[in-house]
This record gives sequence, structure tokens and C-alpha cells, in this order.
Amino acid sequence: GLSDAVVRAVDAALTTHELIKVRLRSPQDKHAAAEQLAEGTRAALCGVVGHTVILYRPNPEEPRIELPRRG
Repeated sequence: GLSDAVVRAVDAALTTHELIKVRLRSPQDKHAAAEQLAEGTRAALCGVVGHTVILYRPNPEEPRIELPRRG
């Protein structure tokens, strides 16, 4: 599983950058680890490409990335 230190580091990076990539090397089930990381940081899982997980969480005070509206 993912350590608390990793989840805290990813949480801090999301607060600063909103959209980040995280490389997972050791877990066999990368998708399950990605979902666990997204849930632990309250982020949206944008995708898993190989060993790389893409996460997004808008900054609550000053969002920098504006998502297009559907419809």
C-alpha cells in the first residue's frame, strides 16, 4: 500500500500545482494504487499511463486551471 508520508507529499503537491503526475514503480496493481492515492488526497484520477498516475484537484483558494464547461 501507500505510506502516509507519500499521501501527505502528494496532497501538498496538489495544493501547490493542482495537476500532477506521480510515478508508481512497485505496486503490481497500478490502477488500484492510483485510486487509493486519489481517494486519500480527495483528487480526481485523470488517468494511468504505464507507471504514471495523473491527478487533479483545484486549489480551494485560487484555482489556476479552469476546466471547460460541458453542454
